[in-house]
Amino acid sequence: MAILSELLELLSPFPAEQMEAWPGSTQVNSPQFDLPQCAEPID
Repeated sequence: MAILSELLELLSPFPAEQMEAWPGSTQVNSPQFDLPQCAEPID
């Protein structure tokens, strides 16, 4: 049962206060651009 309780913890949502959001490039919509820069914030 310990394994089951550990797995159930993974089903809980990520806390909203720990989330970050920022505008992204239109390149994130294309698999052609598989670059780390796609996950960086744009100014």
